[in-house]
Amino acid sequence: MASLEEPLRTGEISPRFDKFLKDVVDHLSPEELEYAVSSIKTNFEIGKFGDKGDQDLYSCLHLFANQGLVSEDNLTLLEKFVVTPQTSKKEEIKEKIEAFKAIRLQEVKESKAATSRELTGRHSDLKNVMSKLTTGGSSVVNLYGASGVGKTRLANEVLYKWQGTQTNKFNVDLREIDEMEDVHFHLLQVLSTESEETTVSYEANPVILKMMQLRQRAQGNILLLFDNVDQFSGGKDEAAVRRNTNFVSFLQRLTSDKTGREKSSLKILLTSRSAFRHGVENYEVRGLERVSSWELLQRQGTPAIQGGQRERLVEMCRGKPLLLNGMASILRQETDAERLLGTIEQELAVEQSQDTGEEQTEKEDMFDVNDEGIDKKQLSCLRKMFFFLPSKTLKESAVSVSLFCRPFSLEAAAEVLGVNVSEAAIRMEGMRNSQVVFLVPESKELLYDIHPLMRKFLKSIGNSKAFEEAYQKAKALLDKDYVKAFDSFDFQKPNFELALDISMKSNYLLISQKHRESVLVCYLFEAMISDERRRRKIFHTWAEKIEEDGKEGSIFRAELQCWEALQVLTLEGWHRAAEVVQESRKLLKRVQRDSKKTELFKLAKSSCLLVEGEVFNRAGNWPKALKSLRRSLEIIEDQLKNHTSTCRCLNAIGNCYSKLGKPKEAIKFYTRAYEMRQKLSGSRKHFDLPLFRSQIGTAYESMAIQEYSKHRMTPEAKMNFRKAIEYYQEALDLAKELKLTGILYTALYNRNIANAHSWLMEFEEAKTFAYNGYQIRKDILGKHPLTVRSTFQMAEISLCLNDYNVAEKYYEEAWEIEKSLGQGNHSNVRDRIINGYEGMLLKERKKAFQKEEVLEFYQRSWDEEKRFEGFQFSQMNMKIIDAINERLGEEADVKTRRKYRSEALWFYKGAWNSPETKRLPYEQREKVLQTLLRLCEKVRNKDLFEKYQKESFRFYERRWKKNGSELEEKKEKIDLLTILENLATSLGYERKAKKYRTQLQDLKSKREASFFRLPFNPFAGAEKSLDNDDDDDDDDNNMDSTGDDEITEKHELPQQTDKFGLEGQMEDLDESELENVKIHEGTLTSGGTHWVLKRGGAHIFFPPNAVSEPTPIVIHRWKCSARSPPLKEHESVVSNVLDISTITGDELEFNAEAKLVLSHSAPGLQGYELVIKRMIDWESNKWEEVDGTEDLRCWQDIEDDFLSDIGTPDFFFPVAQAGITECSTYAVVCRLKSSPIYTITPNGGLFIHPEYPGVSIKVPKKAVPPKAKFPLELKVHEVPAEEFEEQDVFLGPVLRITCPQLVEFLKPVTIQLPVSLQSDQEGTPDPSTCRVRVLFLNSDGEDKKWLEITGDLRSHVNFDGKFVTFQSELFCGYTCVFEWYKEEFSVSGIISYMSSLIWTQPILAVLFAYFEEHDRAYSQDVLHLICCPAHLREGIIQELDERNVVASEGNSRKNMIPGRDKAFVFVSGGVSAVDVEDMDSFHLK
Repeated sequence: MASLEEPLRTGEISPRFDKFLKDVVDHLSPEELEYAVSSIKTNFEIGKFGDKGDQDLYSCLHLFANQGLVSEDNLTLLEKFVVTPQTSKKEEIKEKIEAFKAIRLQEVKESKAATSRELTGRHSDLKNVMSKLTTGGSSVVNLYGASGVGKTRLANEVLYKWQGTQTNKFNVDLREIDEMEDVHFHLLQVLSTESEETTVSYEANPVILKMMQLRQRAQGNILLLFDNVDQFSGGKDEAAVRRNTNFVSFLQRLTSDKTGREKSSLKILLTSRSAFRHGVENYEVRGLERVSSWELLQRQGTPAIQGGQRERLVEMCRGKPLLLNGMASILRQETDAERLLGTIEQELAVEQSQDTGEEQTEKEDMFDVNDEGIDKKQLSCLRKMFFFLPSKTLKESAVSVSLFCRPFSLEAAAEVLGVNVSEAAIRMEGMRNSQVVFLVPESKELLYDIHPLMRKFLKSIGNSKAFEEAYQKAKALLDKDYVKAFDSFDFQKPNFELALDISMKSNYLLISQKHRESVLVCYLFEAMISDERRRRKIFHTWAEKIEEDGKEGSIFRAELQCWEALQVLTLEGWHRAAEVVQESRKLLKRVQRDSKKTELFKLAKSSCLLVEGEVFNRAGNWPKALKSLRRSLEIIEDQLKNHTSTCRCLNAIGNCYSKLGKPKEAIKFYTRAYEMRQKLSGSRKHFDLPLFRSQIGTAYESMAIQEYSKHRMTPEAKMNFRKAIEYYQEALDLAKELKLTGILYTALYNRNIANAHSWLMEFEEAKTFAYNGYQIRKDILGKHPLTVRSTFQMAEISLCLNDYNVAEKYYEEAWEIEKSLGQGNHSNVRDRIINGYEGMLLKERKKAFQKEEVLEFYQRSWDEEKRFEGFQFSQMNMKIIDAINERLGEEADVKTRRKYRSEALWFYKGAWNSPETKRLPYEQREKVLQTLLRLCEKVRNKDLFEKYQKESFRFYERRWKKNGSELEEKKEKIDLLTILENLATSLGYERKAKKYRTQLQDLKSKREASFFRLPFNPFAGAEKSLDNDDDDDDDDNNMDSTGDDEITEKHELPQQTDKFGLEGQMEDLDESELENVKIHEGTLTSGGTHWVLKRGGAHIFFPPNAVSEPTPIVIHRWKCSARSPPLKEHESVVSNVLDISTITGDELEFNAEAKLVLSHSAPGLQGYELVIKRMIDWESNKWEEVDGTEDLRCWQDIEDDFLSDIGTPDFFFPVAQAGITECSTYAVVCRLKSSPIYTITPNGGLFIHPEYPGVSIKVPKKAVPPKAKFPLELKVHEVPAEEFEEQDVFLGPVLRITCPQLVEFLKPVTIQLPVSLQSDQEGTPDPSTCRVRVLFLNSDGEDKKWLEITGDLRSHVNFDGKFVTFQSELFCGYTCVFEWYKEEFSVSGIISYMSSLIWTQPILAVLFAYFEEHDRAYSQDVLHLICCPAHLREGIIQELDERNVVASEGNSRKNMIPGRDKAFVFVSGGVSAVDVEDMDSFHLK
């Protein structure tokens, strides 16, 4: 930044000024005179000062006046040097100075010279630039040129001459700034300071909106100067290009007319050493012409020099005002012109004679002349400006003040120089006289500055041996980063003063004075400096300078390292922050024992724990974070009570509970933090309060999401979303009251509001807020995890608005940023971005993306994590290794697959044994355990598999003992008991297996999948579970134990079904998985194909041209517990659940309809129907029916056309068949047929089942209250008759009447049921010999149960041989029992049988028996027996064939009822049991 002050001139001293100087001197004592003269002689060794007397200050001031150091317009030396706080008559002298200044000011106002402002040699440039900005089409003009050429001087002259008041022109200095966040910050401060408007809207980027407000009320066009934008204009590396792009984008947004209400245009002027590549009109500023250069020297009061000397001097300076002014200042000090030129030329000659050399190389490394745009002659001129300073003291001072990168006060200079303000004044004025520093013009206070070119040169001098000692001394006195912070502190005075006021209140700081001061400074640094990089450097260098003494020094050093770790956490991620925290912990351990008892140590320890908790939180290890934070809170509350540290700790605990899915707990801590901070502040005006309010909103949003996930969008969920938006909006409103440096927080509030609107399906509103947040983060942060989140949010919202092209653009942008982020610094939406972007890409592009980019990205991330010394078994690392194994698939080579499977096994073993895992919710713990079992199976480690099977049993048993009675759904209890029975059986814990089998049988079954288990299956497991508890049974001695107590949480329990397995054959089932099994993989071509999927009990027929190009397909068989349709009462899944998908996971619709044929276990009873269902939404488990399902039970049921096309397939009847048109998950569901929905009104009516006309209900008139309307649905079905085949009993069909409520009629209704639903039923009862019993399905109370109501009916039951009619006043379910017992008959057995059918359906069962050649026990052959549902038949046969086992197969003549029937075993024909007595009760399940 070049000087704007008026040039220094020499000349005759006016009599008035001479008298004034003499008056000032006369008011000083001899001692004061002597002190002043001594200081002058020390700082001005060269010249005539040494000849003056020890008290001859008057003569010295005359010499200063001749050199321009003192003048009628510059009295700084008198005010700051001559008059000191210790001056005896300082008040009288000050009065004289003020009186003289007042007279002089009036003279200047009346002078014509005051109205003219000369800019030597720049008239043409000034005119051109003004023309471009005012009459041309340029909105942004960049003045570029070499350092020292006068760009800033020209720009300021343009700003000065711009039409309008100070509200129309603004100057922002961007020296040493390379982050967009700082650009926004400095511009916002300038706009807020210079304008009357103090409140801005924080719904979007406040800088943009602030400028829009100014333009809407401005009377003329606005000019904004960004000075020194070098960091944003040049460079070819990726970071430089990114900065340039972001900066130009920001300028375009500033100058655009968004609202159409802007009264004025905004013009932007830039200064930079290089031209912009795009988006900006560049104007080169060249050196002054020779005539202008000489004129500038003359105006500076240069003594007369000869023409040849003048030409040589002008040639050396190359028209650069900085150097011309410097040369003039040297000549004003009575330096001979020839001597000056000679030293410069001699230096150049010496340099040219040197080829290479260590010294020269060192200098060039420190100061690159090419980079600065100067040559060696100009560099020599810079050196002369420095080396011709009149004393070594001034040279050392110049090197010291080069630490400042921005304007600084005299007081700040005194700190760096290590002298008092008076001494600093004469040194600064001495350097100003030599053009090394300059005064900042038009500043309200005395500020000095250094030209960037001069500063870089001085810093290079400071690294030389001659001045290194002085330079390092200055750095020790005041760190350079502390100097950089001055500017931020100056802009933040309101918050600074507020923080001081709060922190110094004794009732809020009940701690030691030493700790109060140190922590206070830390908080102020954090609050006032917005740049984390600067804060980090401050805390780091400060800590390094503090001695480790084992006492207070070590404690304070540890405290500073904690603060440094907080900055590192933001800048570099949790890995590096963890290393810094660890250093702090080590320091505290080395503190002496006595010092550990002090308050200072306890508070430093609390700081360490707090930061450690923040690091664990960022790493995703929330249980461990909570542990550290609670320990910190305990110390803080004991020592500090209400304090800023307490607020921070409460807030951090709230964050952890929020991450753990406990929003109600989070709200408690967030609210405490907010209320305490408000109390401490004494008002709502504190920079923490908006954030705390926003976090409460986040917790309400989490509550809404939890409600939504359970019950969809209920009124409660909507209410919590609205409440979240209210809190987010309040955070914005609070931000409006503050001059926040953290514009980024407004991006957070915008993003949160958008998120809540999205949940409410209000996507247009969401888009507005999301875009605001996205723009702010993109402008300020660039490539950052938070920018990724906002970009991803824009992609998701665009997708919901069906803007697919826009969505793909945002997905791609988010992915590119995500890839650029470093270790430990990835966003938490990383995986969602990948999945979303994959979904948008076309096939070929998607394959390349998946195989090359994504897999490589995850592998690189995994390698980086493993190399890190502080590797953790966290959820984030779990996702990485899972993604690698998932994406490797079968295409990868065997070696790679084995490598990552082994590493996954290593990781999950560590995760399961980690204490932090035991504190996670049961859902996450169970996932770890299930994955462990699956990996053990894949790597064929039988011993390890058995170990973790035991862990599984202990895990689920603790769940049952601790929470079994609290389970709300009966199905949940059944599932959990089934898991335990299976595991106990598999592990050989017979007593426990019997125990849980008995408990299971006491519960009423809900679905068949919960009961058909093989007693020897070694792979039993569950999808989800709960917490551990201690086990006190004897079998514990046979199992491994973990022993840790765990946090209890309620989550949804799973359904559970085991896959088929064979005892002792674990190695052969290496493809098996606990949740799904891959049963087929192949490539579907346009030629069509027929796939026989024996393991899935299925056939798929793809016609020609079903796909247009070869497509790899993979088919998995899923467990019902993991993936199956939601089932209603009396519905069952009667087939395997098959998932058909592409290898890549892409959605695929077939060009022609394919035929899917699935074996099933439905017995074909009347009243039932089969439907094939297809999953349409995995997250919500939403399914829909496939049109045209056919139930085929023999070859005659298949259409001839179909057989002619495919030949004779090897079907295992019965099968269900339907046409499918896309990849999805399919299953066969058996359910009751439904009649149309009828409506019962007071008019009554006859309601007949359309498919079974013999089933009817007749409702008389006025049987229901007036105006009543009740919907009615009829379902009727057969009951298997084989159960009572040899008894004198016949069971009629069951009528189920579905009504939304229990209806009690005012008049009896007549119900008619046929004896049978089959038209050719044989052996129907004779009305003359049988009795009819009516059973009623009662739904009162918790459980449904069958009751006999024959004796309670108002009229007799009528049976005519075909139909039974009777009257009743209640609806639910009915059936009739026909019996002709000679003796008295009890219906209890019938009721027990019928009760087993309330929730389940009969199924077809198949049986297998075989001997295995090598399977012998005690030298006896082992007979293997299997009983299973019919749809598993093909899979079992396939597995037995693969093992060369020949099995005998049989069918059960009776349909089996899950939970009731048992498959008993009887052996004969030379086969006998080892223990015959056991055979009496031996049965299969």
